[in-house]
Amino acid sequence: GHISLTSFALDRENTSFYNLTIFVQDGGQVPKSAITSVYVTILDENDNFPVFLQSEYQYSIVEKNRIVHSCR
Repeated sequence: GHISLTSFALDRENTSFYNLTIFVQDGGQVPKSAITSVYVTILDENDNFPVFLQSEYQYSIVEKNRIVHSCR
């Protein structure tokens, strides 16, 4: 079988994790059934534009300054 989503789009900013409880039962004279859980983690997609508090930023850096922290 398969599980499909048709009613809404997934958005990690709203909900990052789903715990689905699946119950199945056959149509036999003595019905047999099973239950299980499906855990779904939504990965993030960069779907939001960056937001800046100012329209312009200015900084000065002194030449030959010692590196204290670097970003990669």
